[in-house]
Amino acid sequence: MIKMIDAHIHLDHYKDDEIFQIMETIPLLDWLISVSFDLDSCKRNLELTRKY
Repeated sequence: MIKMIDAHIHLDHYKDDEIFQIMETIPLLDWLISVSFDLDSCKRNLELTRKY
């Protein structure tokens, strides 16, 4: 099976249920690189990294 890498996503812009859908239910998605734009965004992305 071919896997996919999303190399530029602003995951912190999505709602929690949308993030869950992206992270847990897309079988082709292997890796994400979530991009931040400010300190709050960095903190949210770090939180998501620890969760997933």
